[in-house]
Formats: sequence, structure tokens, C-alpha cells
Amino acid sequence: AKLGDFGLSKAMSAKTQCAFSCVGTPFYMSPEIVRGKGYSFGSDVWSWGCSLYELAVGYPPFYRSDTDFYALGDAICAARYPALPAGAWSQEFVDLVGSILAIEPSQRPDAQRILDVADKRLVERVHNFDVMGTIGRGKFSEVHRCLWRGSGEGK
Repeated sequence: AKLGDFGLSKAMSAKTQCAFSCVGTPFYMSPEIVRGKGYSFGSDVWSWGCSLYELAVGYPPFYRSDTDFYALGDAICAARYPALPAGAWSQEFVDLVGSILAIEPSQRPDAQRILDVADKRLVERVHNFDVMGTIGRGKFSEVHRCLWRGSGEGK
């Protein structure tokens, strides 16, 4: 499966070293965006890692039920998130997600490396983990409520 979302995309060229805009869902912001530094393709890799994590467990790695965006930023900048469920995913998948969520952009794999890992079929089937049960318990709804409250519309 291929997935793409260009709603907040920016055209980059060989001359463009980095961007500085700060838009999007806070749960997926990379440490360099939180710190207000310029960012490049490594930030996209980070966000994709957050999406992989969410697909694995049903909520983003830096999910908070409150709207304390300072604490969220601290967790992101320290890459402090709950481990993926033991035994639910292959060690290769866990390692891949961990490398994608490296604090320093230079330590994250590039898109080709991620594809190489995927081509080796290291992302194995789930063992005894019920994603639909997680969704059914409302984690996704909690995330959306938190974002809505944080936007000021839910007050």
C-alpha cells in the first residue's frame, strides 16, 4: 500500500536546504520543528515513524490526553514514548520505528533505507494484538477530542 498526503506540502529543490514553517498536527512534529530549527526530509521521516507507530498501537507515540503542549514538546524532543507491545511486532519492525524516531535527523534512515528494510519483509504479522479493540476502546476518539480542545474550538 502507498499513502500520501500533500495538503501541507512544500516544494523543495536542490537549492533549498530547509524549511521553517510550523503547521500540522502537534503529535507528529519532529524535534527540530518543536525547537524552531529549520527542517528537511528527516522531519518527514519522523512524521512517518509517528504514523507507523500509530498504525501499530492505535494512537500516536506522543499522545497526551491533556493539552499541555510544553510537556508534549519535551516528550518529542527527548523521544520519550511508550515501547511497542512486547511480542506483538518483529524486533526488526520495533528497531525500524526506533531508528525513524531518532532525535537527530542525521541519525534517521532515509526513504531508500526504509524501503530496503520493507523489501526484506521485516515487518511481520501481528501476534495477539488487537488493533480493532484499541480503536473500539476509543483511543482515536480521545486523540481527536484532545486536538479539538487544543485548537480553541472545543472550549
